[in-house]
Formats: sequence, C-alpha cells, structure tokens
Amino acid sequence: NVMLSETYEPTSQMTNGDSLIKANGQAFELTSRGTGVVTLSLPTYVDLIGLNTTESKGWVLQGVIQEIELGTGKVVFEWKSLDHIPLNETFATLATDGDGKSPATAFNYLDVNSVSLTTFHGDNFLVSGHNTHTIYFINRTTSNVDWRLNGKASSFSLSDAAKFHYQHDVHFLGKDENDIMLISLFNNDANSHTKVSPQSAGLTLVLDINQMTATLKKRYAAPTPGISSPTGGNLQQLSNGNYFIGWGAASPFFTEFLPNGTVVMHVEYAPLNATTGGSPSITRSAWNGRPQDEPLIAGLASGSGNNQSTTYYASWNGATEVAAWQFHAVDLIGGTPKPTVMETVQRTGFETQWIVKGKRDMGFAEAVDWEGKVLGETDWVNVVAA
Repeated sequence: NVMLSETYEPTSQMTNGDSLIKANGQAFELTSRGTGVVTLSLPTYVDLIGLNTTESKGWVLQGVIQEIELGTGKVVFEWKSLDHIPLNETFATLATDGDGKSPATAFNYLDVNSVSLTTFHGDNFLVSGHNTHTIYFINRTTSNVDWRLNGKASSFSLSDAAKFHYQHDVHFLGKDENDIMLISLFNNDANSHTKVSPQSAGLTLVLDINQMTATLKKRYAAPTPGISSPTGGNLQQLSNGNYFIGWGAASPFFTEFLPNGTVVMHVEYAPLNATTGGSPSITRSAWNGRPQDEPLIAGLASGSGNNQSTTYYASWNGATEVAAWQFHAVDLIGGTPKPTVMETVQRTGFETQWIVKGKRDMGFAEAVDWEGKVLGETDWVNVVAA
C-alpha cells in the first residue's frame, strides 16, 4: 500500500508484517494514530469440520486484519478469522469457491473485503465477510467478535428490508447517546454464480445495541434498472451529507444521492455489456493533482493543396486543474520558428484537440486554469504527416 503526494510521488509505503500473508487488495484505511489497517488472506491447512465434504482436512483461505505503523512497519494489531469464525457460518461451497486441495485453491469461506474503524465503546473494527453475509464487530482489545450482524449466527433481529447478501464496503457512520449506531454498506445481493435479487443497492442501517435490532434507514438504488454487481461496489457518505455509490467491477457507473434518495448525479462512463467492466471501488474527494511531468503535445498535418490542415493534440496526465489549452501554431519564417496562430480551447477530457487551416511546421500549448493562469507548457514539437 503506497501513499502518494499531489505530485504523484510516493510519500510513504506500508507492507504487511508477515511475508506469508498476502494483501487481498480489498480494503486499506488510514487511522488518526499514524497507522493503516489492511485486509489480508492466509491459506491455512485445517480440519474441514462443518463443511459438506468427505475430506477431513484441507486448505482454507482465512481472513486476516492487520494494523501497521506507517513509519516502522510494526504490526500493532492482528486478527485471524479462524480463531473466531467457524467454517459452518459460510454460504460458499467447495464446488464454487475453492476446492481446498492446495494453497492456490484454498476454500474462501469468509472473504474479508472491508474493515471500518469505529468509535463505539472504544476504537474497534467493523469487518465484512462477503461469503458469510455477515458484519462482525471486532473488539480491538480482546480480538473477540462481540456481535454479528446478519448471516447464519446473527446477534441481531433484522427487518426483511435490512437483510443483505455478499456485501462490500461497510462503514461506521456514528452513534448517539442511547447506543443507536448508524452504518452503511453496499449490498451486492449477488456473486459470480448466485443472484439473490435483480439489483444491487446501497443501504444505511440503524442498529439498536440495547434491543439488538437492525432496521433499514434508507436504500439507494441506481436510476438505471438491473444493475447487479457480483463483486466490488461501495457506498460513501460525503462531507455534505450526500451518498456516493460506485456500482462495482461489472458496472461502469457511479451515482450521487441526496440523503432522501434523490439522484443529483449519475454517470455512465462506458456501456453496460459483457465486455465492459467497472471499478471495484469509486470514491469522490477533493484532490488537486499536480504532476511533475510536463504536458505533452503532438501535431499531425493532413490533406493537400487548399484542403490542408494541422491537428494538435494536448494532454497532461494527472493534472486536475487544467480548464483549457492555449494552442500555438508555429511556422518557420526565414528559417526562424514563430508563433502565427493562437486559440484557447476548453479542455474536453484526457486529450484536447485543435484544428487549424494549413500545414504548420511546429506547435506548442499552454495548460491554463479557470482563472487563465498558465500551469505548464509543452515543448515545441515538429508537425508530422498523418
């Protein structure tokens, strides 16, 4: 796990504290105490008690949570699922989620895909088990599972609307003085071979710790019907109180909602089909990227005679403050390159183009922000034939 500055240069790096345990790439969260919390996976040879198999032993992929100091790499907390969660809580099968015959095909009985820090009765963790349909409250002091939400061994009574399956991205959102907790999660309601309902959704749930009941506060469904995400997906509470959803690895969409469920933004950045994927997680945050690399430009001449033209293409990978490009066509006059035509073109995405009449010799461009301030300038490049 690598942290980058606004120039995209590494500022710190965190590695897990055991080379035999592999980060599963599903969750990483920074804390206010200078540590990072990461989810990992560890193939372990164990008794297959509680599973529908004739084999007495096999390889199981257990989930691991580590909290690691950023500066030193020291592991200050470690939790392993097989010490606390039995195999019979799983909804996975040896036929679909690893046959358990080798470390490479270890049975993924839990699939820890999310960890969230809480301030509920101390600094503790909410951990999501994808294949058990359960959220676990992990006591950081004792490492015990203090309670389970949903699944086969739920500590709570859940309303039907509050139930979930194959979930991702659980977050602790807060609590009141009466121990009423608010959490959020992305309810996939599907995996790669099972679909519980036709549509995935974001959920906010109210947990009454005294009565041990869980009820739905709000369900956030995509404005495009039929979005079912077998893997990935996230629900983020924004600083303005809105909710932002990335619809998972199979759905190239993201949506922002008002707390009451009204859609204020919905983006479909690729068609929804069998060959187009989405992202496992999409978040919205304030970010000013200022790459150290200079912007780039290319110029291509095409046509002939009076129909000749030159097309310039400008881009600056990672520069988020560019609002427009000031393009300059350059001609050789008496052997000396001189800018002869200039036009400001609004940025149109990763790459912005400008077409000017005639075959030009060279060109360059300046990236400018919304106030017209020059942020960077490309090299002067020769125009080549298309």
